[in-house]
Amino acid sequence: MVDASRRTLAPQLASPLPAPVARMLADLNEADPARVLPIVLEALSVVCGAVGVRMSFCDVEERSLVVWDAAGAALTSRTHRMDIEGSIHGKVYRSGGTERAEVDLLPAILTPVMARSERLGVLEVVFDAPPEEWAEAVVASAGLLLGYVVVVGDRWCDEFQVARRRQDMNLAAEVQWVSLPLAAFKTDRISLAGALEPAYEIAGDLFEYSCGREELVAGVFDAMGHGITAARLSDLAVAAHRNARRNGRDLGGQAAFIHDTLVGTFGKEGFVTGQLVAIDLGDPGRSRLVNAGHPAPFLHRKGGRPRQLRPEIDLPFGVPFKGGYRIQPLELASGDRLTLFSDGVVEARPDGGDLFSEARLARCLRETRKLSPREAARNIIASVREHRAADLADDATMLIMDVL
Repeated sequence: MVDASRRTLAPQLASPLPAPVARMLADLNEADPARVLPIVLEALSVVCGAVGVRMSFCDVEERSLVVWDAAGAALTSRTHRMDIEGSIHGKVYRSGGTERAEVDLLPAILTPVMARSERLGVLEVVFDAPPEEWAEAVVASAGLLLGYVVVVGDRWCDEFQVARRRQDMNLAAEVQWVSLPLAAFKTDRISLAGALEPAYEIAGDLFEYSCGREELVAGVFDAMGHGITAARLSDLAVAAHRNARRNGRDLGGQAAFIHDTLVGTFGKEGFVTGQLVAIDLGDPGRSRLVNAGHPAPFLHRKGGRPRQLRPEIDLPFGVPFKGGYRIQPLELASGDRLTLFSDGVVEARPDGGDLFSEARLARCLRETRKLSPREAARNIIASVREHRAADLADDATMLIMDVL
């Protein structure tokens, strides 16, 4: 017997998409890469009756937004670069919320361009008169659509990667960025974000995660050395982690496979420190951790202060030793924030100055506790960069995870 509510819903599900939406999706599927964004922007302009639609991409360091117009070209006739700090566009990017504003003396709606919680830029829709309430929902939905278009488009073109760069990236950093997952991810049970510096020259640090039905598996890796050799080491470690995970190995098996892969490939010529965590989404109190010569994580419980855990520390991945990696209990609970980081964070120092230090990191974690993982990671990495007051001498990486 068919449920009455399903009978009521059936005609809605069977009805075709609105013609403009169906036409836009068909055009997107066949468009040249350079036309993908303009198609969405032009369709949005028609639906909303806007006088102007623009999108801005955030650069990889999350310092500024570069504005593109509806034709898909960087603007030169108006301010084409806006700081993340101090601008209304930056406020929308940081908050992740839709806002009404005034742009060039005209009413506008601004919304983040994002996929899940990964923020990519800001969508700006300008009107000749104050828009009706429904327009906000339409613009916000368009921001989500654009986010997924950009994420998928990165798989077949360079348009969006180039748009997010303010300078040339070295080869080692290129290897690293290709290996990274999206910088942020969120469900109703977990929220996380990663950040790393120096964005254009990083070589050796990586973070990794995968969210399944029952658990989230994540890790931070720091390869010995610098440059392309370090990039190859950490890239192989992440590839081995993914391969072991996708082949059904448990956390201990994943750690062992990373180790065996590095030993078999590099012998005694390379190693990678790392930390793996498996967060049980159904019962966070049964989560686990593996530490391979890596700085211990910080745990910040709801209403408490951040404290650095004291796990048993095994040798780095790739350093030959007898025995296996220890799987250690990690008792988490709803409301907890867990932060993994590389030594480049706490060891950053200005010439002749003091280390950034674990104490300073703990203070930053406390000060950013009310922010989303994405904003917390961005702010802390910016603090590390400011403390160093020069190019970082070592990679600095963070992965912040909230248990919801």
